[in-house]
Amino acid sequence: MRQLFTLLACLLPLFAIANAANPMQEGSMQATPFVSTSAAILYETLRIRPTAGFRSVEVEAEYKIQVTDEGIGVPMLFVAPDYATDFIAYLDGQPLASGLLPDEYYSELPDSLDLSGFDYLRNKEDGVQVRFDTMHDYYRYRLDDLRYFEADFTPGVHTLRITYTADPWTDEDGWVVKRSFRYSLSPARYWSSFGGLRVEWDGTAVADLPLRTNLPTPKVGNLSSEAVWEFGNLPDDWVQFEYVPDIPARASSLINFGPDAVLWSVLIVLGLLNVLMIYRHRRNYYRGRISYWAIVGAMVVPLLACVAYAYTFELISDSIGEDASNQFSYGVTFVFLLFLPVAFIVYLIIMLLVDVVVRQVVRVRKPE
Repeated sequence: MRQLFTLLACLLPLFAIANAANPMQEGSMQATPFVSTSAAILYETLRIRPTAGFRSVEVEAEYKIQVTDEGIGVPMLFVAPDYATDFIAYLDGQPLASGLLPDEYYSELPDSLDLSGFDYLRNKEDGVQVRFDTMHDYYRYRLDDLRYFEADFTPGVHTLRITYTADPWTDEDGWVVKRSFRYSLSPARYWSSFGGLRVEWDGTAVADLPLRTNLPTPKVGNLSSEAVWEFGNLPDDWVQFEYVPDIPARASSLINFGPDAVLWSVLIVLGLLNVLMIYRHRRNYYRGRISYWAIVGAMVVPLLACVAYAYTFELISDSIGEDASNQFSYGVTFVFLLFLPVAFIVYLIIMLLVDVVVRQVVRVRKPE
């Protein structure tokens, strides 16, 4: 019997496996650019403004560029595979048209597209590496995933400003959906020098939300309003702003107790009642081979325990509200598809053994 309980207990950790079905959904991927060897970024300003509820993020990136060679056409290549039309650039105040590098990067480059300053990328046939988080070492992009702006850049200092709206990343690893904006700085490691970075945050639309960032304390302001950071060196491989919803007290209490504890509590309480019903039945009918209460209990008790388990998730989700994660719905499905049939068999065996013991006890007390 001890082995049977062990088997039942070992099945519960498998819920974590069922719950682990790709909780991270990638949002828009944006990054500081790869820079031609014929140009240098003197300073980068990143302006970030999330919309209400952190449902999207309006971004403006401004680059002060020093061009050293005459007639350079493409000073920078951008990681921007998610954008089709909502990616607008201005060079010294004038709008620019953008494009993606051709699929056949090495053999079908437009005659006007001079990428001689990007020889350091040409040898990376498996793609360039860009980092957005701690879960992956790097994301890899092929060169034909990169976006370029073609113009007649004369020697001197120019201002390139890019605006777009980014979709947030969502992470359902847990009870709430966490939303984040991510901007990779890792391409700057390919630059010959790093001039400086200014990050401007406008959080007025999300002032009531709990926010956090991987950046240090801002030089000015805070995340609930406006904030400014200034860096002379790379602060990290990426910039991240994240909204992590608070969990209400009621939901927190249910989480602390745990759906697993609810399942086992219902199993134990109803199991003890089931044993009592078997005993009462055997006091009057101890000659029968099998007590029907063992069969009824095996069909009803595991089912009610699983229903209570599933209902606990519903109570927690309802308490959290619209920010509740759906990740644990996989665990509920797992319970009914795999755990319930096994629990029925194990529980039936246990109750049949209990019935045998109870029958022997009652027979001793009521000799023929």
